[in-house]
Amino acid sequence: MTLQHVTDDLAAKALSKPGITHSIGLQRGLRLALRYRRQHYTLTIARLGSYPSVAEKAILRRSFQIPQERKWRTSRKGDWHLWYIFWNPTTHAHAD
Repeated sequence: MTLQHVTDDLAAKALSKPGITHSIGLQRGLRLALRYRRQHYTLTIARLGSYPSVAEKAILRRSFQIPQERKWRTSRKGDWHLWYIFWNPTTHAHAD
C-alpha cells in the first residue's frame, strides 16, 4: 500500500465519521492521526522521542493536499513529539 493509499483511506474514514480521530502507524515509528470536524481537517503526525522530519511534513502536505499558507504547529504529549496542522479543504485551492 502506498502512502497516497494510506492518506486517501484516512481521509475517507474521517469524512465518513466526522469528529472521530482515525490513526495509523507507519514505518520508522511515525504515527498519523486525521480528524474531520466542522468543515476542517486536523492532521497530527507524531513520533516517540523526536519530532517528525521536515521531509515527512512536506510529503504529507502533498499527500493530503494541504494549502501552503497553512502552518504546522508543535506540541508534546509525554514522550510523543507532535506536529499538527488544520485546514478547510473547501476554502483553499489545492496545489498539485
